[in-house]
Amino acid sequence: PPLDLLTLINNDACRMLAGIFESAACCVNALCVFIILMTMLWTRLRLATFIVLACAIPVVMFSVVRSMGLAEYMLDFQEKVDRRVTALREILFGIRVVKCYAWEEAMEVKVDQMRREEVGSLERYMSNLGTLYGVILCFPKILIFSGLWGYAAIYGHQDVVTIFTCMVILGALRCMCELFATSFAKVVTTLPTIKRIETFLTAPEAPLIVPTSIPHWVHLDGLPAKETAGGGQEIGGPKAAVSLHGSYQWTADGFPVLHRLQLDVPEGGLVAILGGVGAGKTTLLHALLGELFPAAGDVEPLLRRPEEAAFCPQVSHIAEGTVKENVLFGKEYNEERYQQAIRCASLEADLDTFDGGDSSLIGARGISLSGGQKARVNMARAAYRASARLVLLDDPFGAVDAPTAKALLDRLILGPLLEGRTRFVVLQPDSERLKHFNKVLILEKGCIKEHGSPHEVMATEAYQRLLSSNSESFGAGANGAEAGEGRTPRGSPKSATPAKREEPNRAEASALREDEYEGRPTWPMLKQYIRLGRWRNLCNFLLVFVLQTFVFLLCDLVLVHWTNAMQLNPATPDKPFLFGYLFWLVVALAVWLICWQFGMWFTIRVSHATHSMALCRILRAPVDRFFDKQPVGRIMNRLQGDVTIVDQSLFLRFFGSFAVVVQTVIPMMYIHAIMPWFLSLAALPLYYGIATCVTRAWNTLVPMLYCLMHSKSFVAAQISDVSNSNVVVRAYRDSTRMALEFADSFNESNNIELISKRVLKRWLVNRVAFMWSFYTTTTFIFGMLNAKYIGAGTLGLCMTNLLILEVLIEPNIENSTGALYEFICLARIHEYLSVPQERPMHLLDDARHESFVTKVPRSTLRKLSA
Repeated sequence: PPLDLLTLINNDACRMLAGIFESAACCVNALCVFIILMTMLWTRLRLATFIVLACAIPVVMFSVVRSMGLAEYMLDFQEKVDRRVTALREILFGIRVVKCYAWEEAMEVKVDQMRREEVGSLERYMSNLGTLYGVILCFPKILIFSGLWGYAAIYGHQDVVTIFTCMVILGALRCMCELFATSFAKVVTTLPTIKRIETFLTAPEAPLIVPTSIPHWVHLDGLPAKETAGGGQEIGGPKAAVSLHGSYQWTADGFPVLHRLQLDVPEGGLVAILGGVGAGKTTLLHALLGELFPAAGDVEPLLRRPEEAAFCPQVSHIAEGTVKENVLFGKEYNEERYQQAIRCASLEADLDTFDGGDSSLIGARGISLSGGQKARVNMARAAYRASARLVLLDDPFGAVDAPTAKALLDRLILGPLLEGRTRFVVLQPDSERLKHFNKVLILEKGCIKEHGSPHEVMATEAYQRLLSSNSESFGAGANGAEAGEGRTPRGSPKSATPAKREEPNRAEASALREDEYEGRPTWPMLKQYIRLGRWRNLCNFLLVFVLQTFVFLLCDLVLVHWTNAMQLNPATPDKPFLFGYLFWLVVALAVWLICWQFGMWFTIRVSHATHSMALCRILRAPVDRFFDKQPVGRIMNRLQGDVTIVDQSLFLRFFGSFAVVVQTVIPMMYIHAIMPWFLSLAALPLYYGIATCVTRAWNTLVPMLYCLMHSKSFVAAQISDVSNSNVVVRAYRDSTRMALEFADSFNESNNIELISKRVLKRWLVNRVAFMWSFYTTTTFIFGMLNAKYIGAGTLGLCMTNLLILEVLIEPNIENSTGALYEFICLARIHEYLSVPQERPMHLLDDARHESFVTKVPRSTLRKLSA
């Protein structure tokens, strides 16, 4: 399937590749620390270390193979996301057509089916991820069991020092295993991202990209002309400013759509292009821009044109911004030329109806403008761009009424701003308009059927046939008056001052574009999504997770009892404690898999319901009160970027945050239960300091995250503006400017993310780690001074948990802040559930007005007469 640029930027580049070097460094660091810890373990376990390695290597290999499988599942998931996002973008850009045909329900069903396939891939990915996490979570416990069992089997008995040392070393090893698991999973799941980006970057490009890629058959800015090959029609003289020879096709391996062309037009020429539907008129304009590939044939391919061209397509390119910005299109402002371009495009009367004049925001792709207004903004841009010596206008009169069309012809196409430029205009057959052109072309099936002066062409059979076909299709006479927007241009003979249109929500629309509503997650919102995911799934997940944490603690308590027993009786047997440890380890793994399954069911239901509800509300939102005020890029950012974050990260971050609480609270409760009360009382200032730092970081992080979301919405709007109008950008040679503007916006987004997710996190981690280190040291000193009262095993378990919690400070804070980010994404999607709605398509009274079919047995009817 075609790769979606918005998905590549938002998900692949911004999210999946973010921190990839840090994750790779963490993998290398974890492996180095693993080797060091195994060396330290060798000093205590000696030959039993080989038994530890014998257990570790299969687990590591299983984890690597499972991670590779995760990469395949992630690639499949991302491909399905691309299909859904591409279809959804087309629906939103054509929302007026969708509503005209009442296709909302059909489009919802179509996208929802794609979403179901997407969620199915997500479920397979998360099932395998849960198995991998479970194995890695039990990995340190497996190493502890194998090491102690191997030592007992080889040397016959354990001692307190060996058990205590192994607990500390393997506790640190557990942290390294968790760090390696998360970092390695990040690196592996990034491999499909790198492959997708590579596929996109190596995809075939347009044959002509000025100035980086200019084929040998293309000559820009009046290079010497090649001799034309025979067999075609030659139009114009030998000194041509624009030439197009040969046959052309859309793709390098496609079939020709333009055949045996030999088109030469002198500088300043005005050429009209006529033809029926599918004759190749728009294709010819694209060929003049260099967007088509030459095909093999008896005519040598040649394209000669000015380096810069002004192109006004049928689907007008309107960027998110003001009218003035769309006309200037990155060029310096010249007051006199700008006002002249506005007058020539008959935009003065339209600007008077806008509260902000030419500073009015006109939305993504000009969705708040009529078709004629969009077309005239594009024509004003072409007129203002003096450096574009070639002007291509694709059906400029199709969206305006007859008086406006006459004004555009007289003031713009024949006016002083385009005078002296080479102009190609696609239009319908109209004798009054064609007499102003130098040359007229008639296309049929990609070939130039007729060419010559207007008088010569209008006398041909092809023109009469085209004129007759046009009259039958549009119900119009030879005058070619189009049904348009019904606006009379200022200064025309039949002008009338148009009444000012009502704009009751203009200020509201501007505010919606400038600011993002900072709707923080609320308890009613969370309750709604918990109901969607089912309360029983969430409650079972929480209860089973607490049980799993308690079972893991029982494994450690077995070692504590074993150590305390050996302190009292060195001849204590090993087997009961080893088998007890193994039993609780197996129970913990089983409980973990059950816990993950409940959590996965919960998040899958939330993911599917969130997208379905938001899509249903958006498709049934009114155009004037919603789509005219919301850029499509912003809507796509939420239905693609935010939804993807909710899919992939909400459960993991929520699970991680809950794990932080449970895995911190339960060990600390145990520590405070066995330590003297005055030591627990002395820890209260520590907890107050940590709570103060966390509160300040939270109050700073939330606005920063909303600022990050706003910057990403702006980036998404830029992508949406350009992705479907790249031909216009290349024609104006604005690719570099647009790329620099996008790079600036992307850099701003990255800077905000750097401050919020790196600088602020480091500020919090440093302070919490310093206070926690002070508390750990104090506890250790006190425990050593009172070891005979506390017990060696008990003190070892306390210190092991405190050191583990200290090592996990940074990943725990990362999980907590990440969960906040994911909940904000959920809140942003939730905002679309409150958008205004149209009246229901089906009412209760509709049933009695609908047609119905009933079946009546012939035997129940009386005799029928003719």
